[in-house]
Amino acid sequence: MKSGEIQRHGDRAVSSRRGVSREKLRARAEIWLVCGRRPRRDSPARCYANVSQTSRSRGAGPRVGSVSRRGAAARKGEADVNRKTVAILVFDDVEVLDLAGPFEVFAVTDELCDYGAFNVCTVAPRADVVRARNGLRVVPDYALENCPPAEILVVPGGFGTRALLNDEAVIAWVRTRATGAEIVMSVCTGALVLARAGLLDGLRVTTHHEVLDTLRALAPAATVDANRRYHDNGRVLTAAGISAGIDGALHLVRRELGEAVAERTARYMEYTPEDGRARQAFIP
Repeated sequence: MKSGEIQRHGDRAVSSRRGVSREKLRARAEIWLVCGRRPRRDSPARCYANVSQTSRSRGAGPRVGSVSRRGAAARKGEADVNRKTVAILVFDDVEVLDLAGPFEVFAVTDELCDYGAFNVCTVAPRADVVRARNGLRVVPDYALENCPPAEILVVPGGFGTRALLNDEAVIAWVRTRATGAEIVMSVCTGALVLARAGLLDGLRVTTHHEVLDTLRALAPAATVDANRRYHDNGRVLTAAGISAGIDGALHLVRRELGEAVAERTARYMEYTPEDGRARQAFIP
């Protein structure tokens, strides 16, 4: 049979060119069109066509906070104009899923787009190891003073936000960086930090259901909505408690790169996104 002809393997059509199925070729083409570049032959941008080939399955995965240095940046370089930098603030007693949920969404999307979507990094108040909630140690990529400009700033929550509210250096940094960012996203009690920085006035916002009244007190000029999983105000997105950060981040991927990319990211993560309105079950 000549190269390029189609043969049948059971119910699946397979091209004779390296035995690649139509489904795999179509998946590659979709990502190429959406992300604006052709996936490399060995890239995870093959969209789950052969997940066992991806870098995530070759031994242990990267440490939290190290993907931008050892993955995307190493392959494409941080100066790639097609990639948006996502800076995620980390601090002592940060809630692990508040941090890891959006980190995973943006990092996976970057892989699926052949390292052409997001350069994800972590930034801490100081250049020290951060001890997240329940003891997880996180090595940040940057401290406040040397963090590069970021198009997307993510402020997670956790018990540690209580200390951040009184840390004038962190609040000033968030306020300043927010003015230069395209998108500012909070997760859980990270909304309290945005409120303290004066970034929520006039907006519809949300946070973890246990601190809704605290947010109302800190942001009296904002409308705090208890019934939303996340609120997208354009430049500012606030997500509700903990796991809602995954939904908020997937929403941003959908907004920035389209439905097809967001769906493939969620599918890779084996996660079913929830609508932004699905919140009632958690309200007392």
